[in-house]
Amino acid sequence: MRLSKFNIAAHGLPEGGKCAVYNTLTQGLVVLEDHIVKGLERGEASDLSTEEVKSLEDLGVLVQEGVDEDLLFDLFYNQIRFSGRTLSITLLTTMSCNFACSYCYEGALTRGRKQMSLETADETIAWIKARAKDSSVSKIDIQYHGGEPLLNIPVIERVGGELKEFCAKKNIKLSSHILSNGYLLDRKTAERIKAVGVESVRVTIDGPEDVHDSMRFLRGGEKTYGAIIENLLEIKDVLIVSVGINYTKETAKRMPELLDGLIKIGLGPGAIKRVGCSPVMPGEGSAAFDSGCIPADDLYDDLLSVQEEVVKRGFWKYAEPEISPCSVVMATAFTINYDGVVCKCPALADHPQYSVGNVREELIYNAEMYRCLGYNTFDNKKCRDCQVLPLCLGGCRYLALVKKGNFHDIDCRRAGIEAFVMDAIRRMVKEA
Repeated sequence: MRLSKFNIAAHGLPEGGKCAVYNTLTQGLVVLEDHIVKGLERGEASDLSTEEVKSLEDLGVLVQEGVDEDLLFDLFYNQIRFSGRTLSITLLTTMSCNFACSYCYEGALTRGRKQMSLETADETIAWIKARAKDSSVSKIDIQYHGGEPLLNIPVIERVGGELKEFCAKKNIKLSSHILSNGYLLDRKTAERIKAVGVESVRVTIDGPEDVHDSMRFLRGGEKTYGAIIENLLEIKDVLIVSVGINYTKETAKRMPELLDGLIKIGLGPGAIKRVGCSPVMPGEGSAAFDSGCIPADDLYDDLLSVQEEVVKRGFWKYAEPEISPCSVVMATAFTINYDGVVCKCPALADHPQYSVGNVREELIYNAEMYRCLGYNTFDNKKCRDCQVLPLCLGGCRYLALVKKGNFHDIDCRRAGIEAFVMDAIRRMVKEA
């Protein structure tokens, strides 16, 4: 037996003479005496019983000699990518937006009238139905995105209504969500989209009123915080509400003020299901990424600090690290642009060279799709020998494109992920 290459050891936890060992592939965690860990590092397990050795093997902390952990990792990775029965669709109903946020990665793309037509919506519905039938899908997860998706409610109603009926007939679970800036989301609108299956909304609030209004404003420069808060108070009993916070190093310290303010006006944990945090990524042509994406290494301290404030107030519970592949490499995850072009990530909507087809095509598989599903960016010695590979999986493809000009390159975040994992180990050991 030998120690796994995917172990991270936290010496001194929970106290001197102890060592917490966490495996990033299996998410197994164990606390051992320091001398036992040092013995295992030398290939010695004489201080452990047969049962203890078997337990460590079950956790993934120990592996049998002769086991190729690269192949073991590939098995886990490909099971997640290809064995899922959920068809995940991000639908860009429009690229138009009524906001002109200071950090928007879509930027100039949101100007002008770029709306999905009802004809394209019907073609999209047919395409989704065909994928569901072909893939023996048991669940369709759809997220309406933009631009600002509420600028094109007729498409939401057409797609949502058709899929709701289709899924009911086929015994397929339908889960529908919307990502909105919240400015147009009054009670009437919330009830309108709920009628076609939309269950939840995620709205972005970037800080207390002055901070938010300096970062997220209308195209004419008008403030938006007040209208968003008023709408959330109106719809909190209609839709499940989540709040996303995008912050910078300068605004991170104001987040407790925002959270306390939300609680005070009736938008506490009972009204808001979850508050998520994403750092604005300056100088990279993009801003905030969703919770599954990886921020720059120098933003991790702020992320951990903001998350701590969120958890402290009951808006969220800490999640353990997990293997969460990017949509780019998931066989049944797609983004459909307003014009019907299909890609693998919303950030790639303006990069036609990385499209994988369109909703007017019977088959989705083309050269780019095969590359997304058949080529792993991490197939190199540096990545393969990295302890945090299961949590990184080659990094964000979009950031690789922005920084290196190649969508299939690597954007390494090792230092930041290690810091995140060490923080998670401390918490898990404390809570055990």
